[in-house]
Amino acid sequence: NLQDIDVISRFAARFAMIFPETDSSGARKTAEKILRDLTSSDLFKDKKPELTLRVGIASLPADAEDETSLLNLVEKNVYESTRKGGNSITVS
Repeated sequence: NLQDIDVISRFAARFAMIFPETDSSGARKTAEKILRDLTSSDLFKDKKPELTLRVGIASLPADAEDETSLLNLVEKNVYESTRKGGNSITVS
């Protein structure tokens, strides 16, 4: 579940989710829940769009020393998820 301090925002051609008080394991669990919720939602009824969730997860300071290297690592992980295809989550 999202907390009041979590942020979801458009970032380039993607969406970024920032969980300031969550480690990589917690972020993965949240991404898995979002994926389950999206794929089982009745929101779109008979007109379900084809949705693909490709996630890259990294944590500061565990995986990166500053914000720039964190964003670069997350981007690398997103590309790895894209390479895998389908719904995919890549964690550093």
